[in-house]
Amino acid sequence: MTAENIAQLIEEKRLIEPKAGVPVEGEAFWNRPREVVELVSRLENGGSASLFGLRRIGKSSIMKEVARHLRTKGHTCIFLNTEGMSGPGRLLVDLVRDLEPSLRDKISTAWANNGSLTGALKQVAGVLKNEPVDTKSIENDFRDFWEPLTQTVEGLLRKHDGKVFVFIDELPFFLSDQMDKGASKENVIDILATLRRWRQDSQIMSQVLCGSIGMAGFLRRHDIARDHNNDAPGIYVGPLNQDEAKNFWMRPRRGIGSTDGRMPSELLSSMLQ
Repeated sequence: MTAENIAQLIEEKRLIEPKAGVPVEGEAFWNRPREVVELVSRLENGGSASLFGLRRIGKSSIMKEVARHLRTKGHTCIFLNTEGMSGPGRLLVDLVRDLEPSLRDKISTAWANNGSLTGALKQVAGVLKNEPVDTKSIENDFRDFWEPLTQTVEGLLRKHDGKVFVFIDELPFFLSDQMDKGASKENVIDILATLRRWRQDSQIMSQVLCGSIGMAGFLRRHDIARDHNNDAPGIYVGPLNQDEAKNFWMRPRRGIGSTDGRMPSELLSSMLQ
C-alpha cells in the first residue's frame, strides 16, 4: 500500500472536526502517510513495531487508522488502551473478548475446563462470552496462573485460521503502574515474554506497542533486558513538517478561522515562522 493509495481513501474537501485530548479516527483523522504506510507494510509482512513520540502527538490515532485499513482487508484488529487497567487479568480478558466469537468461545471453554485453575478464574471464563467481567479482585490469580492461561490462548490462536493484529496503547505506563502497585519485576517480565512469544510466531499475531513513555526507556529504567522488545523496532512519530502543518491548517474546519473554516493566511504565516 502506497502513500498515494492511502491518501485517496481520505476525502480531500471534507471539513475537519477539531478534537483535543483523545485519539481520532475515521474522517476526523489527519493523514500521516509516512507512519501509516510504514506500519501497514511492516504488519502485513509479519513484523511488529513500537511507536514513540511526544504525548498527544497522534500515536494512538495512527494506530487506529492502521487498524481501520487492516479491517478493510478482513483482518481481526484489537485495540487495547491499558491506561488505568487493573492488571494483567484485565489485559488478557479484554484481548480475548475482542477476538472472533468462535475463537473467544473456545478459549473460554478451555479455561473453564482447566482443572488446575482457581474457582474464581473458572467463573470468569464461564461468563466471558456474555457478561462484563471485573478482574480487579482476582488480579493475583491471573498473575499466579499466567502461564496456563496464556498457553491456552496461544495454542488456540495457532490453530485458528487467520492472523490477529493487536494494538496496545500506553503499555509502558501500564507496566510501570503495575510495579508501583506492588507487582514484581518477574510479573512484568512474564507479560513481556508472552507478548514477544506471540508476535514472534507469524501464525499468531503482529503487535504495535505504544506509549508516551517509550518501551526502550521503560526497560532501561527498570533494568529489564531489551531483548524482550528488540523484535518490535521503534517508529518515531514527530511533529508535522512545515508543509504538512500548512496543509493541515489550510484545510477547512468547523468553528475555526474565517467563514469557510480556513485559517487566515496572515495568522498561518505568523504561526509557521
